[in-house]
Amino acid sequence: MYNAGRQDGGVELRALVSGQAGLAIVFEEGHAASLRTDDSVLIARESYEWPYMLADADDVVELNDVSLGEIKSELSLASRKDGALHLVLILLDVESSDEGRRRSAPCLEGMFSDEGVRRFIENRLFVAPLPSTADLEGALKIARSSHSEKVENLLQEIQRNQDAARLCRQAWDTLPADLFGGAAYKEEFGFEAVNAGVFRRLCAVQPAGLSAALDFEVPGFPNSREVMKRWIREIEEGPLRILR
Repeated sequence: MYNAGRQDGGVELRALVSGQAGLAIVFEEGHAASLRTDDSVLIARESYEWPYMLADADDVVELNDVSLGEIKSELSLASRKDGALHLVLILLDVESSDEGRRRSAPCLEGMFSDEGVRRFIENRLFVAPLPSTADLEGALKIARSSHSEKVENLLQEIQRNQDAARLCRQAWDTLPADLFGGAAYKEEFGFEAVNAGVFRRLCAVQPAGLSAALDFEVPGFPNSREVMKRWIREIEEGPLRILR
């Protein structure tokens, strides 16, 4: 068992947090410890152990200069976000059980009271148009029948913006990797753009307000404006490419 007392006393820590794994890896002075969402006890880990504990997670976030209390809060939020994402997928999945879909809507309604959780889901549902297998109409009926107003409003917004989401994603896929400095940097930019809500905001301003998107920033990327300028141009030319 890891001694957590001194972290609570104000020592600044580093951590890797994953809602998918329901886990945080906490680092201090060359030592590592794991913390589970459902457990307040830190477990000491050897250097060869902890990398494998996050190997299958693609939502890992690094925190620096934080307290143990802040790590616990971020882990709790990350786990709620991941849980909400699973519920949304169930709600939209025509192959999920009727009972599972009915239960998912009111659960999401409660979770959407947390602005951070709701925004997390919004940002991801606008990254691309819904697949043809998604049952959006069925999900809307379930949300209405369960009086899940926040969920219904989000689904209606998604429904209204499917064409915009399609243009936005096609334009993104068209952007060359060398605009970002390589494929890995494009992937990293895209990840942060999702977190910053850039895909969602691009859908919201189409078509008349695309010029305002020049001011959309992706934290940590000084070339955001250059990327946005090219991205906007590709969105505007999207309908023309279809007609060619």
